[in-house]
Formats: sequence, structure tokens, C-alpha cells
Amino acid sequence: MSRPADPLVSVTGLAKAREQYLILEAGARKVDGQEREVALQRHVYAQGHIPGAVFADLAGDFSDPASPWPYQRPGAERFTQAARKAGVDTACRLLIYDRGEGIWAARLWWLFRAYGHDSVQVLDGGLKAWRAAGLPLEQGAAPARFGNFTAGPERAGYFVDRQDVQAIVEGSRTGQLLNVLRRPVFTGEELRYQRPGHIPGSQHVPYGTLLAPESARLLPAETLRSRFARLNARSPIIVYCGSGITAAGSALALSVAGRQDVAIYDGSLVEWSADPALPLVTVAS
Repeated sequence: MSRPADPLVSVTGLAKAREQYLILEAGARKVDGQEREVALQRHVYAQGHIPGAVFADLAGDFSDPASPWPYQRPGAERFTQAARKAGVDTACRLLIYDRGEGIWAARLWWLFRAYGHDSVQVLDGGLKAWRAAGLPLEQGAAPARFGNFTAGPERAGYFVDRQDVQAIVEGSRTGQLLNVLRRPVFTGEELRYQRPGHIPGSQHVPYGTLLAPESARLLPAETLRSRFARLNARSPIIVYCGSGITAAGSALALSVAGRQDVAIYDGSLVEWSADPALPLVTVAS
């Protein structure tokens, strides 16, 4: 593949070149009734989406149904079938957006890159920015079309698993852990998972601090670099959240800020907190 595309496209840029992209709306329907993030259903997409956009079911088609944890990455074979179902061709130029704060679009962007497709970008600000610009929406579902996309083997360096994080905590592997959840969850004051707190040694940069006020747009690159200034410049950054979704939003922001040594702990706290043998730290606010 050629050099990866710039991570973001503005609404103005998309409006001028919409026909050059296959556009995917990253949707996340509820998983067993427990998902508390933005929940998208196909009928919501059909009520109004960016013209030409195809609904991509991130929770179902683009996740591993056999995993005990929600939204975990699928293998290359399942990803291939999901991408083809969404009409993706190997040579196509992809643009992904969502209806929320950008984390769902970032997750799908990260997955495509992990499986070898570099010509993929995220719409900065998502549907909120598109609508705020007064740009048109389309109703109904896109015509069914199957693409010819074939996922490559998962690229090294995009995801890590629990054993990798344990090695960092124990000091046998180099890496900077980055928790991107809200501060009450980080400190352990708010219980969102099976046990409170964060993984020992974690830095904390909440994803919400990376967005412009009252907007789903990421802050400018220079401002993002200042937000991440406390991170070790020489260590790989391992981003985690609850189940690997918000972490993808921060991985996108890190990419905009110029960091390429970033991986996502896919199981994140939903997996880590489920094992009482694994340490968690709580701190005073």
C-alpha cells in the first residue's frame, strides 16, 4: 500500500470531492442492552445520512461475535466479509463518519488500517459538522452492493492484548499506558466496569479534552501535541478505555498530532477488570 492518507477530511473537503469516496457511516447498535455510548440503529441512518453513505454495523459485522468482550476486532476473514458487505473494494478511497463524538468512526478507521487499507480517512466532526454546515442529507438505505475487498493479515503494532499490557506493568516490556476515560472513572470514584480504577503506571488524557468545545471536531494538531506533551516521546503508546472504542478516538488524535507508535489494548478495562488477579489503582480526586 502507498503512504497512509492524512487522517482527517473536513466537511468542506468532502463536499467538494464526495464522488471520489466510498462513504461509510459507522454505527454501533446496543450490545445485550448494556452499551451506554451513542447507539445507532439502521432506521436512524435511513432517516438521514450523508448522500451515498453506506451503514456499517460496527457492533455486529465488524466485531468478533465469539469474544466475551464487546466490540473486539474480528479476524481477517470476518473483516473481509464485513467490508465486502459494505461495498468496499480493495482500491477504493474510504471516508468514515459517525453521529457521535468520532470514536466509532475512528474505530473503523483503525480497523481498516490494521488490516492493510491505508486509503481511509475520518470526517472531522462527523455528521454534526456536516449538518452544521447546512449540507444535504439523504434518506433511505443505500443500494446493496458487494465489494471485492480482501483484508491482509493484521499488521503488527495496531493492537495489543492483555499479556502485552501485563508485560508493561511488570517492566519486561517498554510502553506508555494511556487511559482516555473520564476522570471519575480513571480515579475509581465511578464504577463503570467490574472493578474501579486504572492500570498501574497509566497516564491520563481524557478523550473529551481532545475535542473543540460544543463540537465533535478534534482540536488543531499543535494543541493536540500540547495535550499529549507529558507522554514519553520514546516509548510506544498503548491506549485503552472500556472496550477499545474511545481508545480509537484518541489513537486518531495521536495520529493527527504526529505520533505513529500507537497501539490499542483491545480488551481494555472490560477485560482487565474482570480478572481479580490483575492490579488496578484508585486515587483521590
